[in-house]
Amino acid sequence: MPETPILTFYLHRQLRKRAETGNHNFINKIRCVVEESGFEVAFENQDDSSLRKSASRPGYAMFHMGDPFHQRALTMRRAYQYPFWAIENTSKRWDWDVARTKFSVCEVNREEAEGFYKFWRKRQFGEAAAKASRQGFVYLPLQGKLQDHRSFQTCSPLQMVEHVLENDPIRPVIVSLHPSESYTSSELSALEELASRYPRISIRMGGMADLLATCDYVVTQNSSVAYFGYFFAKPSVLF
Repeated sequence: MPETPILTFYLHRQLRKRAETGNHNFINKIRCVVEESGFEVAFENQDDSSLRKSASRPGYAMFHMGDPFHQRALTMRRAYQYPFWAIENTSKRWDWDVARTKFSVCEVNREEAEGFYKFWRKRQFGEAAAKASRQGFVYLPLQGKLQDHRSFQTCSPLQMVEHVLENDPIRPVIVSLHPSESYTSSELSALEELASRYPRISIRMGGMADLLATCDYVVTQNSSVAYFGYFFAKPSVLF
């Protein structure tokens, strides 16, 4: 008798607890589909040891945001906001099919698109997005590794700040640090030194919704902030 195929989810502790008790909608949907197809479903912690062992375990693996490093693994990641998720064969979002697909506006039903836009704008931000204004400043949300030029970036985050100051010589620039990132003393010192040279810079922590509601436009390497900015009708420049 053939063995029952198995799909194992590798999740951090809190997410695993929610999934095992049926309190994660997206994982519930995957579980229903695969169980109806004859699979068993299992859960493991997403730590280095468990991930390495996934390559030699029977069946298939689903990681949460981790790199699916063997042929029987995929990764899942929230697509910016609930309840939208993606299942991909790479953790590099800039290599996902959707990132490389040409957008053809002619193929989009305008009425459906406007309905989707208005529904999710209100769901995410209430009336604030509909009442957005432009108060004369540039919003520049940063990710981590401020001094590093990573493969998916045009330049380092600090170099991006300098480019904005050079190319928009009038507007104040509000630089926002990511509340979930850990910044080194060297990074913070470099940012503060830049702010001392350019009095137009002010530095904040978080505050995305309020800044999107009042900025003129967004400059970032964090595409999720650019995405949310569209709900406020704010243009964006991506480095």
